[in-house]
Amino acid sequence: MLSIIVYGVVSVLQHRSNYNYILGFIRAITCGKYNYMPHTGNPGKVLLIVDNSSLIIERLIGILGEVKKIKKIFTANDYTGAVTVLGEKETDIVLLDIQLPGKNGIDLLKFIVKDHPAVKVVMLTNLVSDYYQKLCRKIGAVHFMDKSKDFERIPRVVARL
Repeated sequence: MLSIIVYGVVSVLQHRSNYNYILGFIRAITCGKYNYMPHTGNPGKVLLIVDNSSLIIERLIGILGEVKKIKKIFTANDYTGAVTVLGEKETDIVLLDIQLPGKNGIDLLKFIVKDHPAVKVVMLTNLVSDYYQKLCRKIGAVHFMDKSKDFERIPRVVARL
């Protein structure tokens, strides 16, 4: 029942001017095991955000709500959660941080490239040295973005994938 009410509120808000941050937050708090956007009938992409910061996840959901090519957004805060989502949900794009609890984002990038080769991975991290950029690109990341400088570019990058 709660999900129906919240979906109704989300539908009403979608018809008003720029409430994407609120929509992202509502979507984040109404999830079960994973955060997601309700299906919109949009034939777009399915995105997985992997970051251990709930604030970053909320902000990403908010800014990515404006991207018309996104059908659903799932989230995970660690390697194990991400592997579970990838195994259960057909995913097109992963936004991935390097710093995760347990196994790190580089381990997850290797797993994705090996077991889910059609998935495009965008690294979104504060560890932006040349070493990490070269390593991630060599493994198979399609983009490498600085979390502190490139945040506002993320919707454009995702829309082009």
